Amino acid sequence: MTMTGNTLLAFGDWWVRPWYAQLQINGGGSPSGPPPVRPPLGATACRESTLVIHTSGCDLPVHVRVEVWAGDPLTGDAHADADPATHTLHVPSGRLSVSDSEDAAARGFDLPSAGHYRVRVAGHHTDTRRLYDEAVRRSTDWDDPVFQSEVALLTGRELWLLRVWPVPRPPDGR
Repeated sequence: MTMTGNTLLAFGDWWVRPWYAQLQINGGGSPSGPPPVRPPLGATACRESTLVIHTSGCDLPVHVRVEVWAGDPLTGDAHADADPATHTLHVPSGRLSVSDSEDAAARGFDLPSAGHYRVRVAGHHTDTRRLYDEAVRRSTDWDDPVFQSEVALLTGRELWLLRVWPVPRPPDGR
């Protein structure tokens, strides 16, 4: 069976609580040097085996979805809040981990093999922080049922979609 770029191989979904408004995706390599630096007006930064996503800044968990494709998925993301960014991530372990500020054990996701992968990152509902701040201005009483329902609706609303596929090898196989 031949796998084409539009073949979805696997996916994983998690609710993750950001650490200081950041999510860290790690390919298992040992960090060397400084962490990736966020570009002006960008939400993502990548360096070697570390990808950092800068979330809306809300304290609530965000939804992270990782999709592994056989090749470039060639699918647009018309509903993303900003143009998706594509990075090359080194994954020497063959496993991605998604950090969570509340759980020392990162969520793990196995890839087909170790190597270099392209990662297209798209953020959805990145206005969650603004909506949360509006809810807090209306009430800060955690026992208030209206406030509880607003927070429940916002929990996991912010979505970060990571589409991952292997970097094609050159024809000479190197």
